[in-house]
This record gives sequence, C-alpha cells and structure tokens, in this order.
Amino acid sequence: MSEEVKKKIYNLVKDNCPDDYNPIDYVLDIIKPLAVKKINNCIKDCNTCAICDNKTKTVFNGNGTEPILIIGETALSTQPFLSAPFDSSKEGNLLIYALEQLKVDTSKIMWTNTVNCFPYHKNISGTKIKRPPMLKEVEECSVFLDYIIRSFQPKMIIILGNIALNTFMKDTILNVRGQKIEIKGIPAFATYSPSYLIDIESLDFIDDLKNTFIDDLKKAFTWFNLKYPDDNIFNN
Repeated sequence: MSEEVKKKIYNLVKDNCPDDYNPIDYVLDIIKPLAVKKINNCIKDCNTCAICDNKTKTVFNGNGTEPILIIGETALSTQPFLSAPFDSSKEGNLLIYALEQLKVDTSKIMWTNTVNCFPYHKNISGTKIKRPPMLKEVEECSVFLDYIIRSFQPKMIIILGNIALNTFMKDTILNVRGQKIEIKGIPAFATYSPSYLIDIESLDFIDDLKNTFIDDLKKAFTWFNLKYPDDNIFNN
C-alpha cells in the first residue's frame, strides 16, 4: 500500500470516525461490503475443479457484520446458479424450520458452504448423481472458507455435517455434536447436516435425529445468548 493511500485512509478515519468508536472497527465496517463482493466474485469465477461446470454453485450470504457463521457442506442439486447456501431446497426448509422453532433472528447469521459447487458423478444414462466431495475439491474451496472466517471474524461458528467438520478437524459429528469446540480460535458447535437428515428421512428413528438436531442448535444459540446478550440473537 502506497503512502498516499495510507494517508487518505488515515484522513478518512480521522475526520469521520465517531469519538466513541474504535478506529480499527470503523475501517473494518467500511471495507466488509467490499470483502463480500470480492469473495463472491472469486467463487463465481472459480473453475478449478471439474464440478465447476455444473452451473450449480452457492455463494457467501451475509454482509460480513453478522456475529454468527453457519457452514454447510456443499451446494445442492436443486439450487440455482449463485444462490445462497440452503436456498431453494428441502434441506434449507428443514434448517429454517429449526431456527424458527428456536426463535432465532436469522438476520444475525452469515451463511457459506464448505464446497460451493454440487459434487456429482454421472450414471450410465448420464444423470448426475450426488457424491461426497473429493479431497481436492474440499481443499480448493477451503481458500474461500479461510478468507470468510479471517475477514469477518464471527463470534460463533456452527458446523453442519462431517464434510464441514473435517475441513477443520479429523473427527465425527457423532463425537463432537452438542459440545463447544474451537475453529481457528473461534467458539463453535457442530451438528448433523440437513442433507444427511433428508437422505435418511424414511428411517424409523428420523424424528429422534431431527429433535437432536434442533437440541444441538438450541445449545449453540443458548450459549451465544449468554455470552453476548447485547446481540439479541432471539426474536422477542
């Protein structure tokens, strides 16, 4: 950064930052919309993996100032190009239902996926069939995930599913669900992926798992509300 640019930024902050406002926070609040635009342009233009040609891709959803980040697994086959994570899907309906049951203010949440495209293979008739993402696909998209966490510094992260969890630690949702863990120094909670619950919804014990899913989310948001009551995470 040139000295001229530094001087312009300094003068901008000096002349406009309120007296009771941290100058660093003031600068961050100004540039976060630019960071959102940059990350979504990078995701949109990414063609690193073969699945990028699928025209099913999700982008980061939020303005970068929300205190909570929810990380899903992958884009879903039903989603339009450049939609928000979980939009236009049964998985999203399930997640929003759970948040509504808990009276969570979803305007306080940022959303992203571990893999922004829809991982698939083609069967003998050429139909695209969902598959788990390959390690290379997860690693390529982890650049975007790291950027989002580093740039927006959420106060809490919620991990949905093993694919998202294994990006940060080699463990299973079964072992860590409902517990407070740490992701890059940030408090985090993990639970089942809505996609997993949809995939097994015909099984007899699905209602129990859905209740567990909601209970895990409740633990996360209850912890957050006790830690950060001024953020008013629950709707009145």
